[in-house]
Amino acid sequence: MNCAHAIVTGLVAAAALWGAGCRTPAPEAGPAPHPEVRRLCAAGRRVWDLGEAERAAELYRQALLAARASGHMESVAAAAGSLAACRFETGDLPGALDAIREGRAALARVGRRNADLAVLEGRILLALERTAPARAAAAEALAAGGGVAARLLLAECALREGQTAAAAGHAADAASSIARNAPAALRGWLAETLARVRMAEGQTGEAASAFESAAAWRGSAGQRRQVVRNLAAAATAYAAAGHPLKAADCAYRAAAAELDPSAAESWLTRAEGWLDDSADARRLRDLIAALRAERSRATATGSP
Repeated sequence: MNCAHAIVTGLVAAAALWGAGCRTPAPEAGPAPHPEVRRLCAAGRRVWDLGEAERAAELYRQALLAARASGHMESVAAAAGSLAACRFETGDLPGALDAIREGRAALARVGRRNADLAVLEGRILLALERTAPARAAAAEALAAGGGVAARLLLAECALREGQTAAAAGHAADAASSIARNAPAALRGWLAETLARVRMAEGQTGEAASAFESAAAWRGSAGQRRQVVRNLAAAATAYAAAGHPLKAADCAYRAAAAELDPSAAESWLTRAEGWLDDSADARRLRDLIAALRAERSRATATGSP
């Protein structure tokens, strides 16, 4: 069974979340996972892959209930870890923390630990502004072989504490060790962390480019919220770097991916404010008008 990809990723930032893919522990010798647990976890994963974290959370909650009843601790850890990732994605941080701690406690009962679950707990703690325990979770994950994800969490903790040089070092270590076939969500988290490091260093142009890269990776992972968040961050960074047309383009794309009509309109308005009278700006202005018209028709017809 696989744990939903949360990242967490970023964790944060908004984080959000979520970011990296996390693996739930494989069952060991002992009672077999109950068929209902397997069925519900598989259904949750399919729904998660469609980008519907709320529905996936409910399926994983049911899987956790079934796993508890079965007494199979690895299944409890798998379902609880996946539920935590879904709750993290939807912003239910206290619920996510409860779930991940249950998952880790279940593994401890059979003498096991899992680096990815430690990373997820650390990301949740960081989102709750509990930096010291988040750093401790990252160190635990690194010692347990957490690799790239643990280093990214350490970088995020350092950024939160204003230690830019340390954050840059951890992010560089993560970038140098990430596998070519790493999950898109993990690559997205890496790009986000690098972007935030560049922002902290005052390199707004490089940060904007990294935020765009993060949006692309998050899109490949089907994480719409993070796509919007990263494009919005890229727009702001490009504007700060003196590239208004690029800022407007990112704002337009953020609006196109945004499901909330008022938030989308806010980004379209900001995009227009960055446009001049150049030919490229006029073309983008036409795209903005077309998107507004499309959203207006959808609202009138009740379409999503």
